[in-house]
Amino acid sequence: MRTLHQNVVVIDKGVIEGKGLVAIKLIKKGEIVSPYVPGQPTYSINDVLSMTPEEYKVLRHYGYQCRENIIIHEQSEERYMNHSCDPNLSWIDDDTVIANRDIQPGEEVTYDYSTTEVTLPLTMECHCGSSDCRKIVTNLDHRDPAWQAKYGNMLPQHTLKAIADWNAS
Repeated sequence: MRTLHQNVVVIDKGVIEGKGLVAIKLIKKGEIVSPYVPGQPTYSINDVLSMTPEEYKVLRHYGYQCRENIIIHEQSEERYMNHSCDPNLSWIDDDTVIANRDIQPGEEVTYDYSTTEVTLPLTMECHCGSSDCRKIVTNLDHRDPAWQAKYGNMLPQHTLKAIADWNAS
């Protein structure tokens, strides 16, 4: 079952790295690009921490944190969505991303991995090429006040909770 926006296709060589998702027609700001795909494997943080190094690597490459204690192993086309420090997608709830600006034909469809990854360690060298590129993306980026101002409330609940917990400490 395809849930990815009809104007998005998988390409073998993304603009940023590896396979990627690219708009083939204009996607207007506010349009839903990727709703939740039911039936995908999920793992608790404890399950993930007990995986073999190979299993962990695969899950961290194709999965993302979708709840405070849950990692989803993306099986749909969305697994090819690359990171950008200046993404054209934002979260409107725990399960849905929308275009946060018009996405032009030929433009890669991206989200900021640090908007979901707040619990498990993440340190990733970034090659997005945006003028806002942080060069290193981590699971602690949500602690930065400038990062918080950039994303506001356009984040999943577990990330908003991590921010609130950090700011209260």
